[in-house]
Amino acid sequence: MRRLPTLWRREVKGAFLSPVAWSLIAIFLLVSGYFFYSLLYLYGMESFEKMRLAEAVGPQELTVGHYALRPLVNNLGVVLLMLLPLVTMRLFSEEKRSGSIEMLFTWPLTDLEVTLGKYLAAVTVYAAMLLPTLLFPLFLSFYGPTPWGHVGAAWLGLFLMGGAFIALGLFVSSLTENQVV
Repeated sequence: MRRLPTLWRREVKGAFLSPVAWSLIAIFLLVSGYFFYSLLYLYGMESFEKMRLAEAVGPQELTVGHYALRPLVNNLGVVLLMLLPLVTMRLFSEEKRSGSIEMLFTWPLTDLEVTLGKYLAAVTVYAAMLLPTLLFPLFLSFYGPTPWGHVGAAWLGLFLMGGAFIALGLFVSSLTENQVV
């Protein structure tokens, strides 16, 4: 297991030297930013309407955490379902296609180290995608109370769900030589 960091560094370096990882991060941040903006706009419209009607009905509590962050996390889960296969599609299939898989398996690495190295590299790329989205609840904390426990649980859930998607994508990538499959 002491050779695992070498393979991890090789895979992360390869991922970030290609434009694919940067493009996926940019697309993910644009889509998540759009969802955040849209949900925040809907929250503003709904809170204005509730404030206007509060005189007749009575005060009602409308929190930004429940109205904007919960749907955002749900939407991000669907976006990740679409984007994470693009992170994992080249892990083993590119090695098979180029013929470098034989060289990889002749290194003094076990199969577990190869698999874990590639998996941890894909999780590192995914963490680089997910980490900037933590600015959304941080931004909201300037304007009101933010349920940090809920935010932490939601983002941990997103991270673990992405890890499961990456594991499945890694498995599928090991079955074929074609990246598109």
